Amino acid sequence: MKKLIAALFSLMLILALPVQAFAAEEKLTLPSEKDHLPYYYTLLSKDEQADYLKLRKAVINHDKRIEFTASEVTESFLRKAQRIMLEYDSYTFDIDEISTMSSGYETNGKYRASKYELTFKYLMSKENYMRAVAYADKKVQKFLAEIPEDMSSTQKLLAAHDFIIEECVYDLEYENGYTAYAAIVYGRALCEGYAKAFQYICEEFGIPCVIAVGMSPNSDNGHAWNKVKVGKNWYNIDVTNDDTDDNFYGYISKNYFFLADSEYSLANEIFYDELEEPVASDTEHSYYEMTGQSFATADEAITYMKGKLQKDLPVTVVVALGSNIEYNKFALKYFDEACTTPAVKKYREVHSYIVNYDKTLTYMIHFYS
Repeated sequence: MKKLIAALFSLMLILALPVQAFAAEEKLTLPSEKDHLPYYYTLLSKDEQADYLKLRKAVINHDKRIEFTASEVTESFLRKAQRIMLEYDSYTFDIDEISTMSSGYETNGKYRASKYELTFKYLMSKENYMRAVAYADKKVQKFLAEIPEDMSSTQKLLAAHDFIIEECVYDLEYENGYTAYAAIVYGRALCEGYAKAFQYICEEFGIPCVIAVGMSPNSDNGHAWNKVKVGKNWYNIDVTNDDTDDNFYGYISKNYFFLADSEYSLANEIFYDELEEPVASDTEHSYYEMTGQSFATADEAITYMKGKLQKDLPVTVVVALGSNIEYNKFALKYFDEACTTPAVKKYREVHSYIVNYDKTLTYMIHFYS
């Protein structure tokens, strides 16, 4: 299983782009500042949203600077906007650095700003930025074309989860793997690239999604994953840690799909003062609970497993247990119990491959002859 990465989200990257992917005559255009707006944009006031769009348009256009008067914006808004742009906005991934300077005057011993100037440094040329967006969008649109319109939000999230896992490889040595474009275009990314790719697709679906960042409780390792809103509730989804080194006989793990904060233990989330981070409190809708694969006792899990082994091999069985005690009971008896089933009895020799995922108390068992 992929482990937590050792570096904490550098915003410094140089992304080489597949220039040959586009025909010479194909015209590249800049994305609209009104598309793929991040979730945190929706929490801004009406005036702040207008200012954010003005700022975003300048960045998309690769302008070197932009000015605001103190009557237009507040220093608090600028801090918030920069936080959103540097970490949560799908279209401002190309920013290398933002510098803010103010000019003003002093009155009664207190400094009052009259004007703010923001200057930007970019990682890519304007042309290569357009290529990155266009090529990634082309691939995402191909994926979206295969999604039925009547799919539920949960089904769409599952499809996006599986699409990224099937298309992308976790590459700890790929120093440029921090963007959605690394994951979608190149199929190589670190956890931040996985999370940003997932957010990008969620924005296409119109499903509220943010990137969560945190630190491993047992080390200095940083990690990124997602939070999504379905109905009235927020849930954690960690695409990176559901991506095994090799697909488990075609089965993609859902261990980290729809978890509450209390159920997610891989990283302690970092919260920023400028933003209102969502809280995931619903513990009743993890993937395995939704699909009837979560069990309070080992005996219940054994019964489910034996039901899956009534016909023929190969069979993949996934069960999630509610406690360490029941998990250990299941581990001790599942194979002997499996050998009493019609599918296993057909063969003189049966092998079982077991994967134990961290603290999720989930068994993935593949029976084959």
